[in-house]
Amino acid sequence: MKNLIKRLVPGIFIVLFLVTTITGCTQKTTSNDGGTSNSDTASTRTVNGVDISKFTELKMYLIGDKPTDADMVYQELNKLIERDLNAKLNVDFLAFSDYTQKYPLVLASGEDVDLIYTSTWCFYAQEATKGAFVEITEDLLKKYMPMTYEKQPGVSFEQGKINGKTYFVPNNLAGIAGSVVVIRGDLREKYNIPQIKTLDDLKMYYEAVAKNEKGIFPYAASQNNNEMKVIAFYQKYDVVRLNGVNDDYAYIYTEGDVNADTVKWIYDMPEYLEFLKEMKAWADMGFWSKNAIANSTQPRDAFENGTSASLVWNLGTVGNSARKVNQSNPDWKPEIYDVNPGAVHTKGLYTGDGMAVVATSKNIERSFLLLDRLKFDQEYYELFRFGIKGKHWEAVGADMWRPAADQNNYPFGGGGTWGVKNELFEKRREDELPVERAIYEDWKSNVDNWKFPYEGFIFDDSKVKNEVAALNSLKAKYIYLLELGLVDDVEKTLAEFKAEAIKAGKEKIDAELRRQLEDYLKNR
Repeated sequence: MKNLIKRLVPGIFIVLFLVTTITGCTQKTTSNDGGTSNSDTASTRTVNGVDISKFTELKMYLIGDKPTDADMVYQELNKLIERDLNAKLNVDFLAFSDYTQKYPLVLASGEDVDLIYTSTWCFYAQEATKGAFVEITEDLLKKYMPMTYEKQPGVSFEQGKINGKTYFVPNNLAGIAGSVVVIRGDLREKYNIPQIKTLDDLKMYYEAVAKNEKGIFPYAASQNNNEMKVIAFYQKYDVVRLNGVNDDYAYIYTEGDVNADTVKWIYDMPEYLEFLKEMKAWADMGFWSKNAIANSTQPRDAFENGTSASLVWNLGTVGNSARKVNQSNPDWKPEIYDVNPGAVHTKGLYTGDGMAVVATSKNIERSFLLLDRLKFDQEYYELFRFGIKGKHWEAVGADMWRPAADQNNYPFGGGGTWGVKNELFEKRREDELPVERAIYEDWKSNVDNWKFPYEGFIFDDSKVKNEVAALNSLKAKYIYLLELGLVDDVEKTLAEFKAEAIKAGKEKIDAELRRQLEDYLKNR
């Protein structure tokens, strides 16, 4: 990987697209289905030196809910895969509602799995240190993923390193991290609430809805309060999270130096206690259900079906929901706001989404060949990411798109395909709301001014797995309820959690994290 990093300038995208696939030094012949393959003899097919003569079925797991037309799209995709790689792809989904329980079980069960979505928020560090994924080396990329090797910034693989090794192929799109809120503009106007510019304004809007609207929660929190935590804690106080430590450790951005001493366990931060007190006050005012911990309806669905007066999420998700509401209920007048103007925003890491080849796969080489095409062959990419052209989406020029008749049956850029995202082929919606672009450009104009020395750090928990598991169990018992404001005494409950965390080995995790942080800065 060292030579790769030297050759590719971090952050600079090479936009030249390779039309032909780099293959082994063999004679090219035409296959029976009209595609091309590389063959030594009429009975042997090779791609990049890999013998693909035997038809193979590959299994992939994605995160999310299966789109209605997924099987139809995969049927078309498999025509390409069979033509080029003599294989078929079968895709299963781990639903948002239970992927945290099922994901580790899939990898531990011995099930025949070849490819799986992973990321810094989805078990990458935890599973990589168990040996669950194939290591990504420069030689591997050159041989099996030549398009990825040539076009993807080397820094993306650097960001994925754990103890000097990378175990998945990150996506090729580094956006800007941040969350916003969309509200019902008709309700804001109905109760003479000014436009939402701050969290205090949002609170005023929530109070009016809670007091006056029946059957509508101001915000439909579901099982935890993670998205609200982004705008009411992380962005409000300029808290920068570390990767691979379950968001438990972070530092507050300042103009001064950041080092191991400035990284804190968030539950010890005074700002975190203030956040919890605010959530307690909001819950007591009825801003979300008292049964939110058991609510299985996604906040996005609640906003779109009218049982919630707002949605807090990333800019893309919020924009999509606003557009849906504009189509189904334009009288609701959806409005998008950034309630943390001037907050620190980091450039999203490439490791925020990615794909891994499972170490127990019987089809490792073929899996990497397919992943290369899903990422950097435009025909594969557009079909996998966006669906069938003319049915689910239509191109508008080279870099924009508009929905086709069945777009909702295979949402554009959805279907859990984030792991192959590619800056070269992503497109903007023709009907993108002006406020979306304005917010994004505002974030973009400021993001390069910040310096985040730990942006590529990923914690290796291999020496403290038992302690991390124990701490996660405690979080499930205490933290979700605390962050939803559904406890009687915030300070007492938080103190109980912290005392139990020390018994569970939190201090051992602290020491191991500090050692890794110091090593990271030393070798950065």
